[in-house]
Amino acid sequence: MVWYSIPGPKFALNCGRQRNIMTKSIALTIILFLTLFTTKAQLTFPRDTSLCDTGAWKLVWQDEFNGTQVDKSKWYTWIPTWNKKTITIDTFASSQYARHGTGVLFMDSNVVVSDGTCKIYAYYNPSMWITPNDSGSFDTLKRDYTGGMLHTYNAGLNKGRYEIRCKLPEAKKDVHATFWTWGNGNHNEIDFFEWYGEKKRTTDVVHYWHPEGQQADWDEYKYKAEGWHTYTTDWDENFIRFYVDGKLKHTFYKYQGRYKHKCKPRSGTFIRNPAAQDNNESCEMVVSLESDQELKIPPGDIRVFEIDYVRVYERINTK
Repeated sequence: MVWYSIPGPKFALNCGRQRNIMTKSIALTIILFLTLFTTKAQLTFPRDTSLCDTGAWKLVWQDEFNGTQVDKSKWYTWIPTWNKKTITIDTFASSQYARHGTGVLFMDSNVVVSDGTCKIYAYYNPSMWITPNDSGSFDTLKRDYTGGMLHTYNAGLNKGRYEIRCKLPEAKKDVHATFWTWGNGNHNEIDFFEWYGEKKRTTDVVHYWHPEGQQADWDEYKYKAEGWHTYTTDWDENFIRFYVDGKLKHTFYKYQGRYKHKCKPRSGTFIRNPAAQDNNESCEMVVSLESDQELKIPPGDIRVFEIDYVRVYERINTK
């Protein structure tokens, strides 16, 4: 588990290779780590305090992909603008259709719903996208690769259980598959997983963005990526827990310190994790597949990310 700080824009997307970020930020990590433990306010908890949320999970949002096309009442198939006046307009000027620097167009045709699942495709496919602009002419965008994306439509999600049952593409290090949330206030980001074609490992990251950059807490864990898996993340007030097939892989702690078990802090001082989410900020959910920025999908090969369902739960009767 690592904290790190990276200077960057207030508005940024999930478009870099996490391993490169880790490498480039080692010096900043050390400085931040020392700074946090020497300057941040410390706190203590009364004896026998439990920081865990309670209450049963209630299903509040789902897509089982039982139809014959993408449910447009739930999903965009591109990255919409965060400007509410133009959020539904799919033009170059008003949509983040192509992520900066990725060399990918997210195409409607690369997202297919059939036979009870959703398939997202990524492959070498030199393409051009032309849309009108405000000056009366046209904007033209050319990319060598196309990918696919599902992005929730005005879901306004927050804390809860996020779950996807899916089958990742063939394990080759030329893809980037994601399942994540992005805050509508441009601060919160939770990457439930970012997968770069590794046969036996993936990465989760909790980010908190601000104008000077970001704070992040990440973990890379081992498992066999081949075949169908259920990825579940429980985002509660004080903990974010990441599971694969019901097995806990990583716990994000809002308050860093020593715990008796998963809920109760020991005596001593604690420090608030700088990557802790703003639990009042609503968010949207994203599932995507694209060619990796460095190790490109060979021409003629096709990568497929197949999804059985996506479900979101909220706690009820929480104490």
